[in-house]
Amino acid sequence: MPRRTIHPNEPQASPQFDGLVRELVEELSHPKELGQPLILERPLEYAPGLQVHVVWDKFAEWSDEDRTNAILDAYTRVEGAAARDQIVLASGLTVPEAGDLGLLPVRLAWHPRLVTGETAELLAGALRQEGASWLRPRLAPELRFSTDIDADAAIERLTKKLPSEFRFVVVHDASPGQ
Repeated sequence: MPRRTIHPNEPQASPQFDGLVRELVEELSHPKELGQPLILERPLEYAPGLQVHVVWDKFAEWSDEDRTNAILDAYTRVEGAAARDQIVLASGLTVPEAGDLGLLPVRLAWHPRLVTGETAELLAGALRQEGASWLRPRLAPELRFSTDIDADAAIERLTKKLPSEFRFVVVHDASPGQ
């Protein structure tokens, strides 16, 4: 079979793409405690290199190629070409996509009966600050985490912000393929 080298296309320079990269650069330079984007870096176990998954609902309208290019461009701007060259996998995902793939297997649930009127606005604002996703309109907002520790910390913060009748529960999704 013939051997072919496929060169990645350069992203189309656009104000929207540049804005996306600038926001990623800001997050890499000055990480926030909560919210989106969530940047998950995983060193490889048996070889030098790094997997980078950026979970951000702003990726919903972007192609996989543009998502990857934005991540690699942001890392290059912040940490330099040598650090960028250590990235063996760069993937951009929305919160629902990351949940479906098992990258964010822990989520918070609450009783929807309590959510009406002003209480719904309070909950929505608190969930937005935490990084919840509204991309699946038929479902409740998705607030997902990679670990129980992160979920427990979110419950603690939410409990301080919301009326006492709110109770959150940690739910573990089944691993993909189970």
